[in-house]
Amino acid sequence: MAGVKHDNGKPRLGLLDRVALEAIARVLAHGAEKYRDAPGGAHNWRHGLALSRELDAALRHIHAFNDGDPESGLSHIAHAACCLMFVLRLHAERPDCDDRFRP
Repeated sequence: MAGVKHDNGKPRLGLLDRVALEAIARVLAHGAEKYRDAPGGAHNWRHGLALSRELDAALRHIHAFNDGDPESGLSHIAHAACCLMFVLRLHAERPDCDDRFRP
C-alpha cells in the first residue's frame, strides 16, 4: 500500500461493538419518544442533567441486571451504558451539572 493516512492518536472507532452500540441506540430512541415533549426533545439530556441522578440511574440498572430482574424489552446494561454516556459528556462539557458530594 502506498497511501498515507495521518490518524495517529485518533480514537479507533472501529473497535466499538456494533451490538452494544445498537442496544444503546434503542435506549436512546426509547428516551427520545418518552421525552419528545420536553425541551430539546430527543436531545433533552443535552440541556443538562445532574450527574448524581444519572449515576443513580446507571446503578439501578446495573443492580436490576445483577439481581436477574427481567428486561422490559430493553437491556438494563444498555440503559446503564446510556446513563454513563450522558455522564461522560456532561462531565466533560457541563461542570454546572456536577452535583456529586465532595467532602
